[in-house]
Amino acid sequence: MEGNNGQDAGTAPPFQMSRHSHPKARPETPVEEPRQTTGIDCLGLIDTAHRSELADKVNYEATRRTSVIYMVGVATGLTGGAASRPSGGR
Repeated sequence: MEGNNGQDAGTAPPFQMSRHSHPKARPETPVEEPRQTTGIDCLGLIDTAHRSELADKVNYEATRRTSVIYMVGVATGLTGGAASRPSGGR
């Protein structure tokens, strides 16, 4: 690259971004060290509670499929009546 007077200006140094602070600014307080863990798996407790809540709900889709299979069996004579009903059936 040439300057105004036709002479080579040399290689430009890369632009370096740095943090600016005022000379009279106080230094930042050091970062607090991480506290000791309690050993309690909070996310695990929440997951267990959530899964147990979901387990208490009725899976209506599975119930419908079982009922349809049972009704098809009764209609085609493949079941022996109450003895071959799926568990939980009435």
